[in-house]
Order: sequence, then structure tokens, then C-alpha cells
Amino acid sequence: MYGEIWKLLWKTICQNFSKNTCQLQVGSAIIYSIIETPKLNGLNPFNYLTYLFEELPNTRLKNESSLEHLLLWSDQLAEECHGNLNSKTE
Repeated sequence: MYGEIWKLLWKTICQNFSKNTCQLQVGSAIIYSIIETPKLNGLNPFNYLTYLFEELPNTRLKNESSLEHLLLWSDQLAEECHGNLNSKTE
């Protein structure tokens, strides 16, 4: 289910880090954190990341609180970000 995200993130990591094993391990840790952190907050990682990628281009950064509505613990997150971790919204 998360295959598309993993492939995209891994490709990005490999392009931006050299083939040095240590750097690839750091890249792997970054990917793992990006996927697992929403899970720990009761969110569906695929739906949350999709929501972020859709919302961030339209978010104006006026001040520090401009991104608060997108944070993992925000009460303003879209409903599709919550719920069953084993399903993704099409």
C-alpha cells in the first residue's frame, strides 16, 4: 500500500545522497520517520502525506503559525487523514 511513497522517497534519497552506505542509512532513517510518525499520531500515513502535498503549495507562510493546521496533532486536519491505517482514500 505504501509502495508508491516508498519508491518515490527512496528514489529522491538515492539521487540526493551519494552511494555512500552511511548516507543511504541516514536516508532510510528519514524515510522511516516520515512514514512512522503519522502512524504514532493515529493518522493514515498515505492519506496524511497526500494531504500535505496537496495543501502545502496553497499555504501562504505569513508567520510561524501558518503551518499549524498541517501539524500531526492539529484539530484542523482533514478527516481523511484519520482512521484506518490499512486503507487509503482514492
